[in-house]
Amino acid sequence: MMVDVICGVDTTRQPANRLCSGRGQRVWAMQQALAGAAPCPTTRKADHTASIIGGPTFGLTKAAAQFHLDQTILATNQGSAPVSRMTARHIMTIYSLGSINIDHVYRVPHLAHPGETLAAIGYSMGLGGKGANQSVAAAQAGARVLHIGAVGKEADWVLGELQGYGVDTSHVQQLATPTGHAIIQVDLAAENTITLFAGANRQITESQVAKVLATARPGDTLLMQNETSAQSASARLAVGIGLRTLYSPAPFELAPLKEVVPYAALLLMNAGEAKEMVAAFGGLPDCDVIITKGADGAEWHSLGVDPLHIPAFPVIPVDTTGAGDCFAGTIAAALDAGMDRTQALHRAAAASALQVTRPGAAVAMPSRAEVDAFLSSAP
Repeated sequence: MMVDVICGVDTTRQPANRLCSGRGQRVWAMQQALAGAAPCPTTRKADHTASIIGGPTFGLTKAAAQFHLDQTILATNQGSAPVSRMTARHIMTIYSLGSINIDHVYRVPHLAHPGETLAAIGYSMGLGGKGANQSVAAAQAGARVLHIGAVGKEADWVLGELQGYGVDTSHVQQLATPTGHAIIQVDLAAENTITLFAGANRQITESQVAKVLATARPGDTLLMQNETSAQSASARLAVGIGLRTLYSPAPFELAPLKEVVPYAALLLMNAGEAKEMVAAFGGLPDCDVIITKGADGAEWHSLGVDPLHIPAFPVIPVDTTGAGDCFAGTIAAALDAGMDRTQALHRAAAASALQVTRPGAAVAMPSRAEVDAFLSSAP
């Protein structure tokens, strides 16, 4: 039996005359939640979220949740596909406002010390950038992903690679500014250091984003990181439309985080970034926060409930570049597919475990089938 807990309403404890299919359970629970039948420990700022832990309406405004409910009822009555992936009118979409970089990866015996000249033992070049990585991860996980970004005129091959992974690049602009790039050192223990040149990523305009988001519908997702321009305006616009906004504040900077966090449904960050944020804010913000801790797993923090911890899968890492992006993209796809917190965290942990066993970033993102196979054989 499917179990969803929505604003404290356990769908497995419905009145007997309401027992029905999994989709019907969601309809009943969403109706109860929107009617205020149960207090919700994760209520955010006024009209900010639908106060739903996990599931297809996590992080949505009440208006967006009502739209999602209406579409669920319509899909149920018509016997169509579950609304978590498709409604009668609209295929759910992840809009990824994100960087696109060309990665220059150097394998080194150890990470260079200040003033040291170090001979690399290997070199490769490929698609990268936190935004591109997250888009690829979400697409590989089965989501419909539309990327919003900018590259230079020389980057046709970069767009081709994104398209090859199933990412819609029709709203990626090609500008006179060079494509962003990253200089990455990876040592023998799979640790890395990264130097970024933003390039065209910082030339994305608010009007460009607004034009793309005009095609969005309540229940869609905006996925962002701190490697582009137009972040806070895009987050504010997304909330007004009724999108859930997921934000990775990396590279960590306090100013853009403060601007975006009032509109975020979920922050995704590593332990170091979380420590800096807590020091600045005096605690965790009101929105949900996922903190990844490498080999120690990940924690999902929500107001009013105990943190949910998921252990990491034991693997031998080859390259940790892009592991956090893999986690974020998989989380976005899992929530888009209607998974709850536990399911989403478990799946993201598995995808990230697979990803670090391969060299590279975007090229190392596992497919949904690969994650399924990994989970079926995991202890």
